[in-house]
Amino acid sequence: MVIKDGLKIIDDELSRIQDISGELLILAKPQTNTNEKNEINQIIKEVVLLLETQAIMKSIQIETFIFSENLWFNCDKSKIKQVLINLIKNAIEVMDSGVITIEVSLSEDKLIIMVADNGPGIPADRLHKIGEPFYSTKEKGTGLGLLTSFKIIEHHKGSMQVKSKVGEGTTFIVTLPTT
Repeated sequence: MVIKDGLKIIDDELSRIQDISGELLILAKPQTNTNEKNEINQIIKEVVLLLETQAIMKSIQIETFIFSENLWFNCDKSKIKQVLINLIKNAIEVMDSGVITIEVSLSEDKLIIMVADNGPGIPADRLHKIGEPFYSTKEKGTGLGLLTSFKIIEHHKGSMQVKSKVGEGTTFIVTLPTT
């Protein structure tokens, strides 16, 4: 039994090293432009389907509110998925139960994606550090996931803001051009 537990720990740590290495490579290598027309609702459905089981295991609901259909925009689909996975996974990891809300809307020629949780929130004095390399509010976090996400959104000529209040939760607001 001890050997089995030890192998599980080794496997978990190797996976963690692989994740960190992958994020470092994304940051280090130049981004290639593989933008195509994609529909945001489909991307979100795929990401939610991927993470729903992990959320359910922690008594977390993922709710989506999409205020327009057929919201097409130019993007690298895998990169936008990576951003959404990072945001939702981070929320799942800091919550014991609750709700993650994803809202998608259109404002003029901008696509607005809000990912909000009702988790513990981030103290105001730490909020400005979000997205810095190696800064994380999680015990085993590297901070590279959010740094990578900020870079991906920047590469897509968009922006990402974070708002948080301790005891109420955190909201990430991603704004991307539709053209």
